[in-house]
Amino acid sequence: MAKFFSYEGRFSQVINKAVDIVVISFLWLLCCLPVFTVGASTTALFTAVRQVLRENRGYSFRNFFAAFKSNFKQSTGIWMIFFAILFVLTADRLILVNMFLPTGSWIGSLHIVFTILTFYVAVWAVYTFAYAARFEQDWKGVMKNGAILSIVCLPWSLLMAVMLSLGVWVVVNISPIYTFIFPAAYAWIFSIILERVFRRIMTEEDREKVEEEDKLNK
Repeated sequence: MAKFFSYEGRFSQVINKAVDIVVISFLWLLCCLPVFTVGASTTALFTAVRQVLRENRGYSFRNFFAAFKSNFKQSTGIWMIFFAILFVLTADRLILVNMFLPTGSWIGSLHIVFTILTFYVAVWAVYTFAYAARFEQDWKGVMKNGAILSIVCLPWSLLMAVMLSLGVWVVVNISPIYTFIFPAAYAWIFSIILERVFRRIMTEEDREKVEEEDKLNK
Protein backbone atom coordinates (compact mmCIF):
# COMPACT_ATOMS: atom_id res chain seq x y z
CA MET A 1 0.00 0.00 0.00
CA ALA A 2 2.83 2.38 0.89
CA LYS A 3 4.44 1.70 -2.47
CA PHE A 4 1.14 2.45 -4.24
CA PHE A 5 1.02 5.95 -2.68
CA SER A 6 4.77 6.64 -3.03
CA TYR A 7 6.11 9.19 -5.52
CA GLU A 8 6.92 6.40 -7.97
CA GLY A 9 3.68 4.56 -7.25
CA ARG A 10 0.70 4.17 -9.56
CA PHE A 11 -1.45 6.68 -7.66
CA SER A 12 1.17 9.43 -7.89
CA GLN A 13 1.70 8.74 -11.58
CA VAL A 14 -2.02 9.06 -12.27
CA ILE A 15 -2.21 12.34 -10.34
CA ASN A 16 0.86 13.70 -12.14
CA LYS A 17 -0.63 12.80 -15.53
CA ALA A 18 -3.93 14.45 -14.60
CA VAL A 19 -2.12 17.62 -13.53
CA ASP A 20 -0.07 17.64 -16.74
CA ILE A 21 -3.26 17.28 -18.80
CA VAL A 22 -4.79 20.33 -17.11
CA VAL A 23 -1.58 22.37 -17.35
CA ILE A 24 -0.97 21.60 -21.03
CA SER A 25 -4.63 22.25 -21.85
CA PHE A 26 -4.46 25.60 -20.03
CA LEU A 27 -1.28 26.56 -21.87
CA TRP A 28 -2.92 25.69 -25.19
CA LEU A 29 -5.97 27.82 -24.39
CA LEU A 30 -3.83 30.72 -23.15
CA CYS A 31 -1.61 30.71 -26.23
CA CYS A 32 -4.64 30.45 -28.55
CA LEU A 33 -6.14 33.71 -27.23
CA PRO A 34 -4.47 36.00 -29.79
CA VAL A 35 -6.14 33.74 -32.45
CA PHE A 36 -3.27 34.06 -34.93
CA THR A 37 -1.17 31.87 -32.60
CA VAL A 38 -3.57 28.90 -32.71
CA GLY A 39 -1.28 27.01 -35.11
CA ALA A 40 1.86 27.39 -33.01
CA SER A 41 -0.11 26.57 -29.87
CA THR A 42 -1.56 23.39 -31.40
CA THR A 43 1.82 22.20 -32.63
CA ALA A 44 3.20 22.82 -29.14
CA LEU A 45 0.22 20.93 -27.71
CA PHE A 46 1.00 17.80 -29.71
CA THR A 47 4.72 18.07 -28.94
CA ALA A 48 4.20 18.46 -25.19
CA VAL A 49 1.63 15.65 -25.09
CA ARG A 50 3.97 13.25 -26.89
CA GLN A 51 7.03 14.14 -24.83
CA VAL A 52 5.51 14.67 -21.37
CA LEU A 53 2.41 12.46 -21.29
CA ARG A 54 3.40 9.61 -23.60
CA GLU A 55 7.18 9.48 -23.28
CA ASN A 56 7.52 10.74 -19.68
CA ARG A 57 10.30 13.17 -20.45
CA GLY A 58 10.57 16.86 -19.71
CA TYR A 59 8.13 19.22 -18.08
CA SER A 60 4.84 20.67 -19.28
CA PHE A 61 5.78 24.37 -19.24
CA ARG A 62 9.28 23.95 -20.60
CA ASN A 63 8.42 21.49 -23.38
CA PHE A 64 5.31 23.40 -24.45
CA PHE A 65 6.98 26.77 -24.76
CA ALA A 66 10.11 25.32 -26.37
CA ALA A 67 7.93 23.78 -29.09
CA PHE A 68 5.82 26.93 -29.34
CA LYS A 69 8.90 29.04 -29.97
CA SER A 70 10.65 26.68 -32.40
CA ASN A 71 7.53 26.11 -34.54
CA PHE A 72 6.02 29.58 -34.30
CA LYS A 73 6.81 30.94 -37.76
CA GLN A 74 5.85 27.89 -39.80
CA SER A 75 2.80 26.89 -37.76
CA THR A 76 1.46 30.46 -37.71
CA GLY A 77 1.70 30.67 -41.49
CA ILE A 78 -0.09 27.34 -41.88
CA TRP A 79 -2.80 28.41 -39.43
CA MET A 80 -3.44 31.62 -41.39
CA ILE A 81 -4.25 29.46 -44.42
CA PHE A 82 -6.57 27.21 -42.41
CA PHE A 83 -8.18 30.24 -40.78
CA ALA A 84 -8.97 31.77 -44.16
CA ILE A 85 -10.50 28.52 -45.42
CA LEU A 86 -12.57 28.03 -42.26
CA PHE A 87 -13.72 31.66 -42.34
CA VAL A 88 -15.00 31.33 -45.91
CA LEU A 89 -16.73 27.99 -45.21
CA THR A 90 -18.36 29.30 -42.03
CA ALA A 91 -19.51 32.52 -43.69
CA ASP A 92 -21.02 30.62 -46.62
CA ARG A 93 -22.78 28.22 -44.26
CA LEU A 94 -24.28 31.07 -42.22
CA ILE A 95 -25.51 32.78 -45.38
CA LEU A 96 -27.20 29.58 -46.56
CA VAL A 97 -28.76 28.87 -43.16
CA ASN A 98 -30.01 32.40 -42.49
CA MET A 99 -30.94 33.62 -45.98
CA PHE A 100 -31.91 30.61 -48.10
CA LEU A 101 -32.94 27.82 -45.71
CA PRO A 102 -35.88 29.77 -44.16
CA THR A 103 -37.31 30.43 -47.64
CA GLY A 104 -37.43 26.73 -48.46
CA SER A 105 -34.99 27.14 -51.34
CA TRP A 106 -33.00 24.03 -52.24
CA ILE A 107 -29.89 26.18 -52.13
CA GLY A 108 -30.26 26.35 -48.37
CA SER A 109 -29.76 22.60 -48.07
CA LEU A 110 -26.19 23.10 -49.31
CA HIS A 111 -25.28 24.18 -45.79
CA ILE A 112 -24.83 20.46 -45.07
CA VAL A 113 -22.02 20.32 -47.64
CA PHE A 114 -20.28 23.30 -46.05
CA THR A 115 -20.68 21.75 -42.60
CA ILE A 116 -19.01 18.54 -43.80
CA LEU A 117 -16.22 20.54 -45.47
CA THR A 118 -15.68 22.51 -42.26
CA PHE A 119 -15.25 19.31 -40.25
CA TYR A 120 -12.88 17.94 -42.89
CA VAL A 121 -10.71 21.06 -42.75
CA ALA A 122 -10.65 20.80 -38.94
CA VAL A 123 -9.46 17.17 -39.18
CA TRP A 124 -6.96 18.12 -41.89
CA ALA A 125 -5.61 20.75 -39.50
CA VAL A 126 -5.25 18.12 -36.77
CA TYR A 127 -3.21 15.90 -39.09
CA THR A 128 -1.14 18.87 -40.25
CA PHE A 129 -0.19 20.26 -36.83
CA ALA A 130 0.43 16.78 -35.43
CA TYR A 131 2.66 16.11 -38.43
CA ALA A 132 4.50 19.42 -37.90
CA ALA A 133 5.09 18.42 -34.28
CA ARG A 134 6.55 15.07 -35.37
CA PHE A 135 8.61 15.87 -38.48
CA GLU A 136 10.73 18.69 -39.83
CA GLN A 137 9.53 19.70 -43.29
CA ASP A 138 8.61 22.85 -45.21
CA TRP A 139 5.06 24.17 -44.80
CA LYS A 140 3.93 22.97 -48.23
CA GLY A 141 5.04 19.42 -47.50
CA VAL A 142 3.43 19.48 -44.05
CA MET A 143 0.05 20.62 -45.41
CA LYS A 144 0.20 18.27 -48.39
CA ASN A 145 1.03 15.22 -46.29
CA GLY A 146 -1.64 16.20 -43.77
CA ALA A 147 -4.24 16.36 -46.55
CA ILE A 148 -3.15 13.06 -48.10
CA LEU A 149 -3.14 11.19 -44.79
CA SER A 150 -6.52 12.59 -43.76
CA ILE A 151 -8.03 11.12 -46.94
CA VAL A 152 -6.07 7.86 -47.10
CA CYS A 153 -6.83 7.12 -43.44
CA LEU A 154 -10.50 8.05 -43.77
CA PRO A 155 -11.82 5.75 -40.97
CA TRP A 156 -9.48 7.40 -38.45
CA SER A 157 -10.39 10.82 -39.85
CA LEU A 158 -14.10 10.12 -39.39
CA LEU A 159 -13.48 8.95 -35.82
CA MET A 160 -11.58 12.15 -35.01
CA ALA A 161 -14.31 14.28 -36.63
CA VAL A 162 -16.94 12.58 -34.44
CA MET A 163 -14.78 13.04 -31.35
CA LEU A 164 -14.21 16.72 -32.13
CA SER A 165 -17.90 17.39 -32.68
CA LEU A 166 -18.76 15.51 -29.46
CA GLY A 167 -16.17 17.49 -27.54
CA VAL A 168 -17.56 20.81 -28.80
CA TRP A 169 -21.08 19.68 -27.88
CA VAL A 170 -20.01 18.75 -24.34
CA VAL A 171 -18.23 22.08 -23.80
CA VAL A 172 -21.17 24.12 -25.14
CA ASN A 173 -24.04 22.16 -23.64
CA ILE A 174 -22.68 20.63 -20.44
CA SER A 175 -19.81 22.68 -19.03
CA PRO A 176 -17.00 24.96 -20.30
CA ILE A 177 -14.77 23.46 -17.58
CA TYR A 178 -13.96 20.64 -19.99
CA THR A 179 -11.92 23.11 -22.05
CA PHE A 180 -9.23 22.64 -19.39
CA ILE A 181 -9.18 18.88 -19.96
CA PHE A 182 -10.15 18.06 -23.54
CA PRO A 183 -7.28 19.75 -25.47
CA ALA A 184 -4.49 17.64 -23.97
CA ALA A 185 -6.68 14.56 -23.50
CA TYR A 186 -7.79 14.65 -27.14
CA ALA A 187 -4.27 15.35 -28.35
CA TRP A 188 -3.10 12.33 -26.35
CA ILE A 189 -5.68 10.06 -28.00
CA PHE A 190 -5.08 11.56 -31.45
CA SER A 191 -1.31 11.25 -31.11
CA ILE A 192 -1.65 7.53 -30.40
CA ILE A 193 -3.79 7.12 -33.50
CA LEU A 194 -1.61 9.32 -35.68
CA GLU A 195 1.62 7.68 -34.53
CA ARG A 196 0.41 4.49 -36.22
CA VAL A 197 -0.49 6.48 -39.30
CA PHE A 198 2.83 8.32 -39.44
CA ARG A 199 4.85 5.12 -39.14
CA ARG A 200 3.50 4.09 -42.54
CA ILE A 201 5.40 6.93 -44.21
CA MET A 202 8.57 6.75 -42.08
CA THR A 203 11.80 5.47 -43.54
CA GLU A 204 13.13 2.20 -42.14
CA GLU A 205 15.83 4.14 -40.30
CA ASP A 206 13.29 6.49 -38.67
CA ARG A 207 11.03 3.57 -37.77
CA GLU A 208 13.88 1.74 -36.03
CA LYS A 209 14.79 4.92 -34.15
CA VAL A 210 11.20 5.37 -32.93
CA GLU A 211 10.97 1.73 -31.87
CA GLU A 212 14.19 2.12 -29.90
CA GLU A 213 12.80 5.23 -28.21
CA ASP A 214 9.63 3.34 -27.34
CA LYS A 215 11.68 0.62 -25.63
CA LEU A 216 13.58 3.20 -23.59
CA ASN A 217 10.38 4.94 -22.50
CA LYS A 218 8.68 1.77 -21.25
